[in-house]
This record gives sequence, C-alpha cells and structure tokens, in this order.
Amino acid sequence: MKRSLLVVCALFSALGANAATIAERSIEYQLSDSGMREHAQIQVEIEESGDLLAWSEYSIFIDDHIELLSASIKVVGADGDTVDSVKKRDLREETSVGFGLHSSTTAMVADLPTLSLGDRIFIDFVRMHEPLFLADWEPILLDTPQKNLSIRISGGGQRFRWQLRRGDGLVEIKETESGVHCWGRDLPRKKPRDGAGDTLSVGPALVWAWGQSADWAGVAERYAELTEDVSRGTDRIRQLVEGETADLDATREKVLALADYARLKVRYEAVEIGVGGWIPTPADEVLDRGWGDCKDKSEFLKTLLEAIGLKAHLVLIHNGRSAMLDPMFPSTLGFNHCILAVETEGFETLPSDPVIDGLLFLDPTFDRGVAEWLSPYIQGQWALVTDAENGRLLKLPVRFSEEGRMMRVQGGIDEEGAFSGAAQVYMTGFRAVGWLRDQDSEAPERIEETTRKYFHHVLPGMTLGNVTWREIEGPVPAFVIEAVISDDRFVRSGRSRRLRFSYLDTLPESRELDDRDEPMVVLPGINLTQWNLVLPEGWCPPTAEPASIGNSIGSIDQTVEVDEAGRVVITRKTTVRRSWIGVESFEHLRELASAENRLSRGSVRIECPEGG
Repeated sequence: MKRSLLVVCALFSALGANAATIAERSIEYQLSDSGMREHAQIQVEIEESGDLLAWSEYSIFIDDHIELLSASIKVVGADGDTVDSVKKRDLREETSVGFGLHSSTTAMVADLPTLSLGDRIFIDFVRMHEPLFLADWEPILLDTPQKNLSIRISGGGQRFRWQLRRGDGLVEIKETESGVHCWGRDLPRKKPRDGAGDTLSVGPALVWAWGQSADWAGVAERYAELTEDVSRGTDRIRQLVEGETADLDATREKVLALADYARLKVRYEAVEIGVGGWIPTPADEVLDRGWGDCKDKSEFLKTLLEAIGLKAHLVLIHNGRSAMLDPMFPSTLGFNHCILAVETEGFETLPSDPVIDGLLFLDPTFDRGVAEWLSPYIQGQWALVTDAENGRLLKLPVRFSEEGRMMRVQGGIDEEGAFSGAAQVYMTGFRAVGWLRDQDSEAPERIEETTRKYFHHVLPGMTLGNVTWREIEGPVPAFVIEAVISDDRFVRSGRSRRLRFSYLDTLPESRELDDRDEPMVVLPGINLTQWNLVLPEGWCPPTAEPASIGNSIGSIDQTVEVDEAGRVVITRKTTVRRSWIGVESFEHLRELASAENRLSRGSVRIECPEGG
C-alpha cells in the first residue's frame, strides 16, 4: 500500500489509482524502540469492468529496512466460494519498480487474473519496519472510496507524538493509553485539485513519530551522527582541490570553483535517499565512478571544501512545489533532497548570494546557471542544517526576480487589419530548465513540435511561420524561443476598432479558489508581456487608463502607451512573490487572479473623433 517516503530524491505516496470500493481498511501499528510492526487488513469490492484490470495484481512494497513477515490475498466470489488464494510464498518479486538507480525497494506482487464482477478481495499482510528515523504516516483518503477506515497506533512511549493533518470532519480521532486511534466511515475518493500539494503536505493524513528527539536540533544531530564518518579527506581529494583552486586567491572564488566541479564534473543520477538510502557515498568513490545522487554530490562538495579549511553541513530539504514541511512537527518526514550549507566565517559573500544565518547554501545537483543559483523548487522551503552542535531549521528565501518569462511581440498592422511580425519568449530560471534538458536529449524535430505547441498556447489564433530556439548563457538558466507570426483578422474593420491581445497569464482562475480548503501552489517569478505595434497611417492611437494592483502575493501592472516612433506599446507585468499560498491568503490571491482574468478578457479600442 505505501512505499518509503523519500525515494529517488522525490517524495511521493504510492497508492493505487483503482476505482473499486474498499469496504474495510484496517491498519495497526505497534511501535518499539527499534522499529514498527504493521498489520494491514483490506477488503476490496470489485464493482466495475475497469476494476478487473486495475486489481489484476496487488503489490506489497518492501526494502532493506522493511521485511514482509506474512501475506495472504484471497478472492471470494459473489456466491461466497473462494476463487483464488495467494500466500507469501506465491508472491512474485519485482525489483524494477521505477524508484531509482540503486533503490532497495522491491514489489512483492500477487497475481489475480481470475477476477469477476461481484468478487471481493481480502488482503492481509504484516510488515516489520526498522527505519533509521522513527517516523511514519498514513493517508486518510485514497484514489478509491472507503466505507470503513481504522488506523491504530500503540507502544510509542513517552516521546510518541502525532498529528492529524487536514482530516477534520472526515475522521474521528482519540488518544489511547498507549497511542492513538483514528477511524472514519464513507470516505470519498481523493480528488486532487489543480495547484494542490502532495498527500503528506496537504493531507488528509495521520502523521506520527516516536523514540527519538522531538525537536529539530535532535533530528539534525541524529543525521549528523549517521554521516559523520563518511567524509574522508585523501591525497587524491587534496590534489584535486589544489588543481582546481591554484590560480584563485579569494575564498569565495575557491568555494564556487569547487562547487562548479561538483556540479559539472560529477554526473547527477537519481538514487534513493529514503529508508535504506540516507547515508551518502564517500567522496573517493564518487570521484572514481563520476556520478552520484543529491546526498552523494553534497557530501562530495563538503569534502572538497574541508580540504581548503571550510566547515560545511549537509542540509535536508524538500525539492518541489508540491510540499511544504510543517515546522511544528520535527521529523524527517517530507524531506526528499539534500544540499549543502557552507559556514561563511572567514570569507566575503555578495548580497545576491543565498546566505542565511552565516551559511551559504549551494545545490550541487544543478548543472545550469551558476553555483549560487537555487531552484525555485527549494526556494522558500524549510531547510534542516544537520550540524551536530548547532542543528537548526531555516527557511530559504524566495528570489522571485530571477525567475520568469518575457514575451515580446513586434510587428505591424495593415489597412485591412492583418498583423504580421515576430514573437519571442525568453525564459529564465527553472522555467528554462525543462527546455534546456530537451535541447540536450531530444531530436530537433521534437523540440520544434514543442515550440510550436507553446506558441499556439500563448498566442492562440496566430499562424506560425519559422520557429527557432537557443540557450542563453548567464548566471541563471535561460532559454529563448522565437517564431514568425501572422493573423489576417487581427483587427476587425469598422469605425471602432478593437485590438485583443494574448498575455502570459500566471495565476489560476478565481473560481478555482471556490470552496477550496487546501493550499494553492504557484510558481513565483516575473512574467512580462509586451506588444510593439505599428499602426497604419491615419489610425488614431489607442487610449487606455493604466491598471495596477498589488498585495502580499504579488502585483499586476498594465499600460498602453505610444513611443517616440509612434508605435503602440502594450505592457503587462505580473509578479508573484511566493509559491505556497495558504487559505488565509486566498483573498489576496483571488484579487490578483480576478484582475488578471479581467484584463485578459478585455480589449484595447482605437476610436477616432469625428472627422479623424
């Protein structure tokens, strides 16, 4: 039912997207100082033809820290007779489950080819978890409706703590003498909405931890203890560092040069960081093989920096817009990425460097831009600095000004109202990364197809001619796409002419916030659209009042002007300052979204006075 949380440097909940009804889901967890015993009992009702394929096999996931003690899967027909029965010894082992290059996760699969409508599946299994960090969670809702749910947890001891995330009104919960019991009836199918986070971050979910420190300093110290013997400076490492920094004097220059070596010379490969994969590979081995995952590359860079006398610490963080760590519940749940924090005492940094609390944060997994650029997928996230003596949770800033898109359209309109010209979309930051990856791996024909689809999306109705694309070198990843465009009916004829423009819309439609009780996740940055138009001789230039609105989420500014050359210039700038927008900020988000939608539906009029 549930895989380890931190796999392939990407957090996810592995729950089947099946349509059948779960009549009963009962899970009991017995906690101890070393681990957790899980007993799951699930009864599934096969109701539709699509269920036959969806449930033709059932997987129970294990890894190096999860042992399957027993398993029994039985299919019972509508007449009450047993149709099929699968025991633990009959399970098929499937190791290629897509969880990473060196993931220890294995699927133990029960094949159920004899299903018929009206059948019921009875699933019963016991797993023993022995994780490095004593914390876990269980989702309340699944992709399948549930008639009855029961989650019991016992044996956590004095340090047991729990939290029900966003399950109010769905389930009841009470503390017991040794733990907690959560139960519910007639639970609907999980229906993620656009812009929502993942299951763990927005819930509903039951989360718990036990046996280890209940504060962030304790969690950081635990991880530091697990990794303290990994860093080993060797002669090979020292020789490498000397060679890479021989011509550099300033310590900051040396830091960035070594960061570039870790980013650009050591290939990134997504390897499990979750249960069974928390410990990074020693620097010598990473150097020998030439690749590593996020924790390996961070540990490698840590070792290089130690060779020039600097202290650095591994940092656990969430990489992605879909989750936000809960700072009130100290545990390793929610982390799926590892970066590095370098103590800045003894060397100067620039105001643009991502420095917080005397630490310079670097992510050696990105091979585009400069070393000090951080992806917006980790900007604004809580970061756990795993310093054994001063472990702490810090929130990284959001540098929205480095992220964004700019669409510039230039051209002219003839007497018949036809437009011809060119369009350019310039993307910076993470918006450019996907295009850069495609440029590295895709055939030109495929990139051209993607480029044309993008222009059709942002400039609907335009006829496309030649399209081109290219990477832009600079401190932040950047990519530009260009197209020759035309539209024979751009302006409708008549005394009153209307110009309707397309813009780079950024925000959700305001109706998406109706009856919403979960956060909205957007991509921060600056999105600028500018139209530069040459009107036919004798046409009066448009007049329009500028529009401007701003609040805690961001701002929207739109102007219509005529430049010195007589060209009409329409400019809209939408700024989004943060990505994770809670329900408490929906009023401001709705205000901006409504304004953007209203401006996008509007048109610019060209009206000449009598005789004009």
